[in-house]
Amino acid sequence: MKMQYITILILTLLFSISFQANATSQIPERIYVDGVRKSLLTIPIGQDSILEAAIIKLVGNEWQSTGCYRNYIGTWQIENGRLYLLQLSNIEEENIALPDVFLPYKEGSRYAATWFTGELRVGEGEVIYHSFENMGFSYYFAKETFYMVKNGLVIEEREYKNVFIPAERSFEETLKEISTQFDFTKFPELSTSSRLLLQFQFMPTPEGKINYFSRLQAFLYSEEGAILITDPENPYLKEVASLFHNVPQWQVFYLYGEIQPSPYYTFPIINQ
Repeated sequence: MKMQYITILILTLLFSISFQANATSQIPERIYVDGVRKSLLTIPIGQDSILEAAIIKLVGNEWQSTGCYRNYIGTWQIENGRLYLLQLSNIEEENIALPDVFLPYKEGSRYAATWFTGELRVGEGEVIYHSFENMGFSYYFAKETFYMVKNGLVIEEREYKNVFIPAERSFEETLKEISTQFDFTKFPELSTSSRLLLQFQFMPTPEGKINYFSRLQAFLYSEEGAILITDPENPYLKEVASLFHNVPQWQVFYLYGEIQPSPYYTFPIINQ
Protein backbone atom coordinates (compact mmCIF):
# COMPACT_ATOMS: atom_id res chain seq x y z
CA MET A 1 0.00 0.00 0.00
CA LYS A 2 2.90 2.35 0.84
CA MET A 3 4.54 1.75 -2.56
CA GLN A 4 1.22 2.42 -4.32
CA TYR A 5 0.89 5.69 -2.41
CA ILE A 6 4.44 6.74 -3.37
CA THR A 7 3.79 5.85 -7.02
CA ILE A 8 0.57 7.88 -7.09
CA LEU A 9 2.29 10.81 -5.36
CA ILE A 10 5.11 10.83 -7.92
CA LEU A 11 2.68 10.60 -10.80
CA THR A 12 0.56 13.41 -9.36
CA LEU A 13 3.63 15.64 -9.33
CA LEU A 14 4.49 14.61 -12.86
CA PHE A 15 0.99 15.37 -14.08
CA SER A 16 1.23 18.92 -12.80
CA ILE A 17 3.98 19.82 -15.27
CA SER A 18 5.25 18.98 -18.71
CA PHE A 19 8.93 18.22 -18.41
CA GLN A 20 12.00 17.28 -20.41
CA ALA A 21 15.36 15.77 -19.48
CA ASN A 22 17.14 19.07 -19.63
CA ALA A 23 19.88 20.99 -17.87
CA THR A 24 21.57 24.33 -18.18
CA SER A 25 23.68 24.58 -21.32
CA GLN A 26 27.35 24.79 -20.46
CA ILE A 27 29.58 27.62 -21.67
CA PRO A 28 31.96 26.21 -24.27
CA GLU A 29 35.71 26.54 -24.30
CA ARG A 30 37.27 28.85 -26.91
CA ILE A 31 39.62 27.76 -29.65
CA TYR A 32 41.46 29.53 -32.46
CA VAL A 33 41.90 27.55 -35.66
CA ASP A 34 43.90 29.30 -38.39
CA GLY A 35 43.39 32.51 -36.46
CA VAL A 36 39.59 32.20 -36.41
CA ARG A 37 37.86 32.01 -33.04
CA LYS A 38 35.44 29.11 -32.68
CA SER A 39 33.65 27.22 -29.89
CA LEU A 40 35.28 24.14 -28.41
CA LEU A 41 32.71 21.66 -27.12
CA THR A 42 35.25 19.42 -25.41
CA ILE A 43 37.12 19.82 -22.10
CA PRO A 44 40.76 18.78 -22.80
CA ILE A 45 41.95 19.44 -19.24
CA GLY A 46 39.37 16.98 -17.95
CA GLN A 47 41.19 14.08 -19.62
CA ASP A 48 44.18 14.35 -17.27
CA SER A 49 43.19 13.64 -13.67
CA ILE A 50 46.27 15.39 -12.21
CA LEU A 51 45.74 18.59 -14.20
CA GLU A 52 42.02 18.54 -13.54
CA ALA A 53 42.51 18.06 -9.79
CA ALA A 54 44.94 20.98 -9.70
CA ILE A 55 42.48 23.27 -11.48
CA ILE A 56 39.57 22.19 -9.28
CA LYS A 57 41.66 22.94 -6.20
CA LEU A 58 42.62 26.31 -7.66
CA VAL A 59 39.18 27.58 -8.74
CA GLY A 60 37.08 25.85 -6.06
CA ASN A 61 33.56 27.24 -5.91
CA GLU A 62 34.58 30.88 -6.06
CA TRP A 63 33.00 31.54 -9.46
CA GLN A 64 30.50 28.68 -9.52
CA SER A 65 27.76 28.98 -12.12
CA THR A 66 25.11 26.54 -13.33
CA GLY A 67 26.18 27.47 -16.86
CA CYS A 68 29.81 26.54 -16.16
CA TYR A 69 30.11 23.74 -13.62
CA ARG A 70 33.86 23.43 -14.24
CA ASN A 71 34.27 27.06 -13.05
CA TYR A 72 36.72 28.04 -15.77
CA ILE A 73 36.88 28.69 -19.50
CA GLY A 74 39.91 27.58 -21.48
CA THR A 75 41.25 29.36 -24.55
CA TRP A 76 42.96 26.99 -26.97
CA GLN A 77 44.73 27.07 -30.31
CA ILE A 78 45.40 24.66 -33.14
CA GLU A 79 48.51 25.75 -34.99
CA ASN A 80 50.60 23.68 -37.41
CA GLY A 81 48.61 20.62 -36.42
CA ARG A 82 49.30 20.98 -32.69
CA LEU A 83 46.93 21.74 -29.82
CA TYR A 84 47.91 24.44 -27.33
CA LEU A 85 46.37 25.90 -24.20
CA LEU A 86 46.71 29.68 -24.27
CA GLN A 87 45.04 30.65 -20.99
CA LEU A 88 42.30 30.00 -18.46
CA SER A 89 39.79 32.55 -17.22
CA ASN A 90 36.81 32.59 -14.90
CA ILE A 91 33.28 33.45 -16.00
CA GLU A 92 34.04 37.10 -15.17
CA GLU A 93 36.74 37.00 -17.89
CA GLU A 94 39.53 37.33 -15.33
CA ASN A 95 42.70 35.39 -16.12
CA ILE A 96 43.59 32.43 -13.90
CA ALA A 97 47.30 31.79 -13.27
CA LEU A 98 48.03 28.15 -14.06
CA PRO A 99 49.55 26.07 -11.24
CA ASP A 100 53.06 24.60 -11.44
CA VAL A 101 51.71 21.21 -12.53
CA PHE A 102 51.40 22.72 -16.04
CA LEU A 103 55.08 23.77 -16.24
CA PRO A 104 56.25 20.58 -18.06
CA TYR A 105 53.94 21.56 -20.95
CA LYS A 106 54.98 25.22 -21.15
CA GLU A 107 56.33 26.47 -24.49
CA GLY A 108 56.90 30.20 -24.31
CA SER A 109 53.61 31.88 -23.44
CA ARG A 110 51.46 28.81 -24.16
CA TYR A 111 51.19 25.16 -23.16
CA ALA A 112 51.46 22.20 -25.53
CA ALA A 113 48.52 19.90 -24.78
CA THR A 114 50.53 16.71 -25.23
CA TRP A 115 48.52 15.07 -22.44
CA PHE A 116 45.42 15.06 -24.63
CA THR A 117 44.43 12.15 -26.85
CA GLY A 118 40.90 12.04 -28.13
CA GLU A 119 38.37 13.95 -30.20
CA LEU A 120 37.76 17.69 -30.19
CA ARG A 121 34.34 18.92 -31.24
CA VAL A 122 34.54 22.45 -32.66
CA GLY A 123 31.52 24.53 -33.66
CA GLU A 124 31.27 27.69 -35.74
CA GLY A 125 28.56 29.80 -37.28
CA GLU A 126 24.98 29.90 -36.07
CA VAL A 127 23.66 27.73 -33.26
CA ILE A 128 20.78 26.00 -35.04
CA TYR A 129 19.49 23.55 -32.44
CA HIS A 130 19.35 23.02 -28.68
CA SER A 131 19.04 19.47 -27.46
CA PHE A 132 16.54 18.67 -24.69
CA GLU A 133 18.58 15.64 -23.66
CA ASN A 134 22.23 16.62 -23.85
CA MET A 135 23.27 17.44 -20.29
CA GLY A 136 26.46 19.33 -21.20
CA PHE A 137 27.06 21.25 -24.41
CA SER A 138 23.44 21.09 -25.48
CA TYR A 139 23.64 23.15 -28.64
CA TYR A 140 24.63 22.32 -32.18
CA PHE A 141 26.20 24.60 -34.76
CA ALA A 142 25.54 24.96 -38.48
CA LYS A 143 29.11 23.81 -39.06
CA GLU A 144 31.06 21.45 -36.83
CA THR A 145 34.50 19.94 -37.19
CA PHE A 146 35.87 16.97 -35.28
CA TYR A 147 39.63 16.82 -34.76
CA MET A 148 41.17 13.50 -33.77
CA VAL A 149 44.17 14.27 -31.59
CA LYS A 150 46.95 12.00 -30.37
CA ASN A 151 49.32 13.33 -27.71
CA GLY A 152 48.44 16.87 -28.74
CA LEU A 153 48.93 16.31 -32.48
CA VAL A 154 45.99 16.51 -34.91
CA ILE A 155 45.98 13.33 -36.98
CA GLU A 156 42.55 13.56 -38.61
CA GLU A 157 39.65 15.97 -39.04
CA ARG A 158 36.06 15.60 -40.22
CA GLU A 159 33.74 18.45 -41.15
CA TYR A 160 29.94 18.43 -41.06
CA LYS A 161 27.15 20.84 -41.96
CA ASN A 162 24.08 20.48 -39.76
CA VAL A 163 20.59 21.53 -40.84
CA PHE A 164 17.52 22.28 -38.73
CA ILE A 165 14.15 22.52 -40.50
CA PRO A 166 11.59 24.06 -38.12
CA ALA A 167 7.89 23.31 -38.28
CA GLU A 168 5.28 26.04 -38.59
CA ARG A 169 4.50 25.60 -34.91
CA SER A 170 7.01 24.93 -32.15
CA PHE A 171 7.40 21.48 -30.66
CA GLU A 172 5.92 22.61 -27.34
CA GLU A 173 2.93 24.36 -28.95
CA THR A 174 2.10 21.24 -30.93
CA LEU A 175 2.19 19.07 -27.82
CA LYS A 176 -0.10 21.45 -25.97
CA GLU A 177 -2.59 21.17 -28.81
CA ILE A 178 -2.40 17.38 -28.82
CA SER A 179 -3.01 17.30 -25.07
CA THR A 180 -6.34 19.09 -25.61
CA GLN A 181 -7.37 16.99 -28.63
CA PHE A 182 -7.39 13.60 -26.93
CA ASP A 183 -11.04 12.55 -27.07
CA PHE A 184 -11.90 11.10 -23.67
CA THR A 185 -15.53 10.69 -24.77
CA LYS A 186 -14.44 7.72 -26.89
CA PHE A 187 -13.51 5.92 -23.69
CA PRO A 188 -16.48 5.97 -21.28
CA GLU A 189 -14.64 3.63 -18.92
CA LEU A 190 -12.35 6.51 -18.00
CA SER A 191 -13.50 8.74 -15.18
CA THR A 192 -13.38 12.53 -15.26
CA SER A 193 -10.29 12.39 -13.06
CA SER A 194 -8.37 10.08 -15.38
CA ARG A 195 -5.00 11.26 -16.61
CA LEU A 196 -2.41 9.95 -19.04
CA LEU A 197 1.29 10.60 -18.62
CA LEU A 198 2.64 10.10 -22.11
CA GLN A 199 6.25 9.24 -22.91
CA PHE A 200 7.36 9.20 -26.52
CA GLN A 201 10.11 9.52 -29.06
CA PHE A 202 9.75 9.21 -32.81
CA MET A 203 11.77 9.30 -36.00
CA PRO A 204 10.58 11.91 -38.52
CA THR A 205 10.72 11.64 -42.29
CA PRO A 206 12.56 14.29 -44.35
CA GLU A 207 9.14 15.89 -44.96
CA GLY A 208 8.42 16.24 -41.25
CA LYS A 209 5.95 13.37 -40.95
CA ILE A 210 6.30 10.57 -38.41
CA ASN A 211 8.20 7.60 -39.78
CA TYR A 212 7.85 5.43 -36.67
CA PHE A 213 7.76 5.65 -32.88
CA SER A 214 10.89 4.41 -31.16
CA ARG A 215 8.99 4.76 -27.87
CA LEU A 216 5.32 5.30 -27.11
CA GLN A 217 3.96 4.42 -23.70
CA ALA A 218 1.79 5.96 -21.01
CA PHE A 219 0.92 5.77 -17.36
CA LEU A 220 -2.83 5.76 -16.86
CA TYR A 221 -3.69 7.40 -13.57
CA SER A 222 -7.22 7.02 -12.23
CA GLU A 223 -9.06 6.61 -8.95
CA GLU A 224 -8.16 2.92 -9.00
CA GLY A 225 -4.41 3.59 -9.17
CA ALA A 226 -1.79 3.73 -11.89
CA ILE A 227 -0.91 1.29 -14.65
CA LEU A 228 1.77 1.35 -17.32
CA ILE A 229 0.56 0.91 -20.92
CA THR A 230 3.10 -0.21 -23.53
CA ASP A 231 1.05 -2.24 -26.05
CA PRO A 232 0.88 -0.20 -29.31
CA GLU A 233 -2.54 -1.76 -29.99
CA ASN A 234 -3.94 -0.32 -26.80
CA PRO A 235 -6.83 2.03 -27.80
CA TYR A 236 -5.46 4.91 -25.74
CA LEU A 237 -2.05 4.73 -27.39
CA LYS A 238 -3.65 4.31 -30.81
CA GLU A 239 -5.68 7.48 -30.21
CA VAL A 240 -2.52 9.35 -29.23
CA ALA A 241 -0.60 7.99 -32.22
CA SER A 242 -3.32 9.15 -34.60
CA LEU A 243 -3.09 12.68 -33.18
CA PHE A 244 0.66 12.69 -33.74
CA HIS A 245 0.28 11.43 -37.31
CA ASN A 246 -2.28 14.14 -38.05
CA VAL A 247 0.21 16.92 -37.35
CA PRO A 248 1.03 18.46 -40.76
CA GLN A 249 4.72 18.92 -40.06
CA TRP A 250 7.19 18.16 -37.30
CA GLN A 251 10.63 19.72 -37.01
CA VAL A 252 13.50 17.86 -38.70
CA PHE A 253 17.12 17.99 -37.56
CA TYR A 254 19.98 16.66 -39.67
CA LEU A 255 23.01 16.08 -37.43
CA TYR A 256 26.25 14.93 -39.04
CA GLY A 257 24.35 13.95 -42.17
CA GLU A 258 21.62 11.88 -40.48
CA ILE A 259 18.06 12.69 -39.41
CA GLN A 260 17.76 12.70 -35.63
CA PRO A 261 14.86 11.35 -33.55
CA SER A 262 12.59 13.73 -31.74
CA PRO A 263 13.45 14.58 -28.13
CA TYR A 264 12.50 11.92 -25.62
CA TYR A 265 9.58 13.75 -24.07
CA THR A 266 7.07 13.31 -21.26
CA PHE A 267 3.84 15.29 -20.94
CA PRO A 268 0.39 14.86 -19.37
CA ILE A 269 -3.03 14.50 -20.96
CA ILE A 270 -5.74 15.33 -18.45
CA ASN A 271 -9.48 14.64 -18.71
CA GLN A 272 -11.13 18.01 -18.08
